[in-house]
Amino acid sequence: MRPVIGITVAEYQEYQGIKLREYYYHKLWQAGTLPILLPPLPSEAAPMTIAKIDGLLLSGGGDIDPRIFDEQAQPLLRQIEYQRDIWEIALVKTAWRQRKPLMGICRGIQLVNLALGGSVWQDLSYCPRQTLSAHDGGEHRIYISQQQLADIMGSNSPIVNSFHHQGVRQIAPVLEVAATASDGVIEALAARDRQYFALGVQWHPERMDNNGLFDLLATACGRI
Repeated sequence: MRPVIGITVAEYQEYQGIKLREYYYHKLWQAGTLPILLPPLPSEAAPMTIAKIDGLLLSGGGDIDPRIFDEQAQPLLRQIEYQRDIWEIALVKTAWRQRKPLMGICRGIQLVNLALGGSVWQDLSYCPRQTLSAHDGGEHRIYISQQQLADIMGSNSPIVNSFHHQGVRQIAPVLEVAATASDGVIEALAARDRQYFALGVQWHPERMDNNGLFDLLATACGRI
């Protein structure tokens, strides 16, 4: 039986609905899972939602509302979805408590890190060190420190497709860095305790030919 993976989605405010690029669920289906969409619901729905799925995938999307991490909005902040933020934080915390496998992509890595006790940059330009302009649209090389991730990507220094202007700032205590860009921007995080499966990547593997990360999530879900 295929493991069931819940995918978070963005709000489609113009049509009072939700939206998700098809790459995500196609990749999960190819990995042998059954993907289902998780629209933003009240936080109290998180425990029953996580109980019904085998794994959680946090998709990309807009900025995280700075109210979530007790900051004032800065000028470079873009579109926010407060209800989605609250919902996804509840999902991540619940999945972590229940030891359900979870993976975050782009915005998702930032949300996982935030939910588990870390912080984010509202814009990478506020980071005191120099950052790459390619982070806001383009391919660049990353440097992987975790061997399992390097094996999946086929290299310790692969080219990836990052599209973001926010980024991981302080790392959550339960996570560790698995990859960085040449300027030090964090490109991947993983759970410190290998009894948990938690992985976040700043790039977009759903748009790449390599299906290894989705296979890894499917395998982790098949073990629960």
